[in-house]
Amino acid sequence: MNKAKVIVLLIIALFVCILMADEIIQPTGKKTSQPTSYHSFSPVLTRETPDYVFSVNPTPLNPSYYDYVIGGFYNLPMQIQPTEFGNDIYLTYHAKTTLSGQRRVYYSRINGSSHAVEFNELITPTVNYEGYSCMAFDPVSGKIILAWHEHGVTETIYDVKITWDAFLNNTPGNLFPPQMIIDNPTTLTSGITTTIDNQFMWPIVAIGPSPVEGNRRVYLSNRNMTNHNTYFSQNSYIGYADFTTQMVQDSTPLSWTFTSVPLLDAWSLDTQLYRFPYLDFVAGNDGRVYLIGYHDQSTPNGTFIMENGMDCFINDNYGAGAWRYVSANAFMPTWNPPLNDGSGGFLFNDNQGNAFPDSSLFWWFGNNEHFNAVYDQTNHKIHFPSLLTLCRSDGNYYGDLQYVRHIEFDTETETFSTQQVYPKGADLSEPFTPWDQNDDHVVDQYDANGIPMMKTIWPFSLWEDQVNMMPAYTNMKITEPNEHGQMAMVWQDSWKARMYRLYPDEYSDLAPYNDAPEIYISLSNDYGDTWLDPIALSSVSNPELAGIIPMYVYPANKLIYTEGENEGARLYILFFDDNSWGSYPMNPGIYPNDGGTVMYMAIDLTTVGNDDVVQPPSIATLQQNFPNPFNPKTTITFNLTKAAPVDLAIYNIKGQIVKTLLKEKAKQGDHSINWNGTDNNGNPVSSGVYFYKLKNDKTSQSRKMVLMR
Repeated sequence: MNKAKVIVLLIIALFVCILMADEIIQPTGKKTSQPTSYHSFSPVLTRETPDYVFSVNPTPLNPSYYDYVIGGFYNLPMQIQPTEFGNDIYLTYHAKTTLSGQRRVYYSRINGSSHAVEFNELITPTVNYEGYSCMAFDPVSGKIILAWHEHGVTETIYDVKITWDAFLNNTPGNLFPPQMIIDNPTTLTSGITTTIDNQFMWPIVAIGPSPVEGNRRVYLSNRNMTNHNTYFSQNSYIGYADFTTQMVQDSTPLSWTFTSVPLLDAWSLDTQLYRFPYLDFVAGNDGRVYLIGYHDQSTPNGTFIMENGMDCFINDNYGAGAWRYVSANAFMPTWNPPLNDGSGGFLFNDNQGNAFPDSSLFWWFGNNEHFNAVYDQTNHKIHFPSLLTLCRSDGNYYGDLQYVRHIEFDTETETFSTQQVYPKGADLSEPFTPWDQNDDHVVDQYDANGIPMMKTIWPFSLWEDQVNMMPAYTNMKITEPNEHGQMAMVWQDSWKARMYRLYPDEYSDLAPYNDAPEIYISLSNDYGDTWLDPIALSSVSNPELAGIIPMYVYPANKLIYTEGENEGARLYILFFDDNSWGSYPMNPGIYPNDGGTVMYMAIDLTTVGNDDVVQPPSIATLQQNFPNPFNPKTTITFNLTKAAPVDLAIYNIKGQIVKTLLKEKAKQGDHSINWNGTDNNGNPVSSGVYFYKLKNDKTSQSRKMVLMR
């Protein structure tokens, strides 16, 4: 049975319950119920989807026992090096590599030609509790600046630090000793009010032009963890500093100036009206900088307020001086679908049994805590993803009715616009209406009980209702346009797992998705004006992801244009392979504290429809080893449809070869090879997670196994 969830109680409680040690906003909330299910699946209008192949199979970086968001909340921790400086891929993430160890931040490089990890190192040698790192690649100087927050092993207050890579002698990894940027607690004076207990953290880093000739300006936006009224409202604290290429190469400390946004400061102190902002920070190419996103709003007694909720705070002078506020309506009207017998609208008040009038139903942009925004330098627009959620004027929203949208802010006209991404209806200028996909204002289809059938999705990385994951389990991300206007939007969906777990008899065909969240990737070839229907990747549909539970998926900041017969784009992806589906740091921590693996991969997308091109089938099929886990021996099997040279090897968690099992031309048919848990020198290897990879001249496949001595 679908459930309508209470907005006001959720957003009030959502940000009050915070674990200082884990920096996770713990969601909670009360639920109400619809009297009958509307999870029925009806056909959705489909449009072209891109073809794709795995150009880089999932590759491990580090194990981690911190199985929640591995990068920042509002940024992309994976960056493509500007072509004039090289062709490599850089990334940052946090990981807790042992169960009893500290969570640490890593900085890594992937070779753009070989796709191999060239270094994967701690960002600092000092053992602190670090996390939520971010990075920005300056296209002018070619330098990387990284930021994160941390506290000492005996402390509880977080500070914010930065470092940068000088690339001395064109060699990466020359990191400047970390510079303390925010030493919390921070004193902030806004208007006539001074607060001394602020804790600004969760940094966002951006780089843009500077008003100082020959300089570039780096910005650091941070959100407040401290609550100054009945509710929790994160105002922003923004630092900026100028630098030159020579300063970075000489490791010259930067001189920082700090500012805040008066209106956001006022929101954080307001005891009469609660507002919680969700904002990313973006630097334009003209000296203007932006805090952009949306906010929730209610009165202290829990009454939902329908005010403009789309937000853009603009500074016209490189971060200095006044901030302007531009807002737009975040609510879009809709209508209550009637029952087939004409007895009234399907969506009704549970307490009184009366159908809601159309005037009390609307679509609302929200429930999307973890998103990013990007700046389009060609068209001077800002893009970010969002969810469009069906809401009621009494403050409830329907969890099953949430759909993916693209939001665009034109920095020249200072106006917002939105586009459907998934699913899509006939009229792309309107909200997607799940019971009226052809937009003729008539219910498309009824079930046998006269209930309107609806297209439902579940755009969250976890299926469960019991932990009330919204919005803590969203992680919607978008790439900036490349030189060909190509963009990608990436999110996760657990609809198939949720339907099977809630209704196993009705959805028995979805049993393989019991522990299989899907990665959705939608491609735009016209700077976000239109979006192709998404591809869906999972351990069920893709052998390359067999045995993997992908969570917290981050695309690189930009698609790499690919030429040739199948013109398209390469998308690098950073993600977390969870050993068991869930997040132990969440409250309640109902999942095993067994960690997982930080990984990366790459997908090559084309714009040709699936019916127009056929990918050549793989000649090899790699099976899961048995037994698994094992001690001390296991059997690996694979099948070849024709004789071919193959390479079968064992890799450790760092991607290093442990044992080569086969490297020769193998005959057609089934093959079985035993591994006794030893390396190439005959020495027994330790307990842990290992990967075995089968490669030929066309493709490669890998799977995960566990040795338990």
